[in-house]
Amino acid sequence: MRRTMRNILSDLQTRLDELNTERQVLHEQLNEIDAVEASLLLLLEQEQKRWNKQLSLGFADEKKNIHVSQSPLSQAILKLLSDGQEWQLKKLTNAVMQMDFNFGKKKAGRVLHFALVGMSQHGLVEKVSNGVWRIGSKAKVEA
Repeated sequence: MRRTMRNILSDLQTRLDELNTERQVLHEQLNEIDAVEASLLLLLEQEQKRWNKQLSLGFADEKKNIHVSQSPLSQAILKLLSDGQEWQLKKLTNAVMQMDFNFGKKKAGRVLHFALVGMSQHGLVEKVSNGVWRIGSKAKVEA
């Protein structure tokens, strides 16, 4: 009696689909880690400058204009947004990249996004819609 081998093609395809799903989950987790790391790097940069200069963080009383001087990236963003126009994140990223900012291994767009999110919490910038930003009412740009 001759036995035929079982067809394992569907088993292999199922396992491949499971691996792709697992890869996608892990990729999303890596993206979250990248986002947290970018935020921490910005915070570290700000703290290092504050510590070195022994200055305040540059945030004034809530009733006054907020003046940001500790972060070159924040200043660059505010300078670009000071034209009063609404900026797409991609256009803003390209403009900042032309200023030769060193983002290391990080994606410039992600770094800028999280910088904008942090700045928006202080009223320095406002999110108009998904990926569109403008200068906030509390922003004051250094001359």
